[in-house]
Amino acid sequence: AEGQVTATSTFTMADGKHRTALLSGFAGHTVLLVTTLDTAAVPVTDAAKMRVVHSAPDAPAMDVYLFEVGHAADSAARFVTNFQYGSGTDPQFPGYAIRPPGEYLVWLKAAGTDQVLLQAGPYTMNAGDVTSFVLSETTGGALELRAVREQ
Repeated sequence: AEGQVTATSTFTMADGKHRTALLSGFAGHTVLLVTTLDTAAVPVTDAAKMRVVHSAPDAPAMDVYLFEVGHAADSAARFVTNFQYGSGTDPQFPGYAIRPPGEYLVWLKAAGTDQVLLQAGPYTMNAGDVTSFVLSETTGGALELRAVREQ
């Protein structure tokens, strides 16, 4: 049976290099993002690696807070500022955070404010885990954060 093409992208893959291709959205409103060379996806043995990817073109710019359960969601927990559509497809921005294993929460606040637009978690992160948290939209237009384990 033939399927329907919802998105396409052309890119080059070099031997031994990594890229992440992300298809997000819903029927009639799909987004395909492909990272530049994604060499940071390699796990570390004693910690977890996390990043956020913004794949919701209609969502506003936000600030992302990544923090362990039981810790404050203050400026020390701010992971990305000016998080906007396409953020996370370049390994340098926001790139991966390396954190100790534990349970983490992710909050997305309206840029430059304390207004929480989305709370997600807790997510259990084990040593060696590499996870992308992908902001996307539901068919109803609501924002959601999906945890994608990269290996």
